[in-house]
Amino acid sequence: MAFRKSVSFGNSGLLQVSQQEAVARFKLLLFYHVYPGIFFSDAESLERVRPLYRRFIPLMRDMGRAGWEPVPWAATEGAPLWVERYGPSRDGRAYFAVRNPTGSTQTTTLAVEASGFGRPVSASVRVVDALSGKPLGPRRSVNKLTIPVSVPPGDTAVVRVDWPGERTGLEKEGAS
Repeated sequence: MAFRKSVSFGNSGLLQVSQQEAVARFKLLLFYHVYPGIFFSDAESLERVRPLYRRFIPLMRDMGRAGWEPVPWAATEGAPLWVERYGPSRDGRAYFAVRNPTGSTQTTTLAVEASGFGRPVSASVRVVDALSGKPLGPRRSVNKLTIPVSVPPGDTAVVRVDWPGERTGLEKEGAS
């Protein structure tokens, strides 16, 4: 919506929903990199959502620094999932937000085309679940990473790929 600029909105209903629904809203906003604004009338209500801000906002900041890109250079194989890419940042970190709009869990692989990043797929490429910090077991080929992903219904997963080394070619010219 704003390319590499931050976006926020006032979510007046956030304080009236269950904790589970509040987490779901944060994850939806995470997919689009929209910061959750909030209107509150008492400190107790604000304290109820403060842990969610502590959990999600640092990741949103990192994704924002990496910068949203219109061409994801990634897709899921055979699953109706949505993919957005953020980065890579100057340090080689890229994020792939994967959203499941369906009513059932989708388990598949995220295929990342390395040629779009101007970096080789080497043994030192590190892939983790950005929400949990757990390593993900990617398969590597010369020009592709395939990463296992499982996304519950109506949920968002975020995969972080740490690409070592300098960018080359066109990607270096259009550095973010």
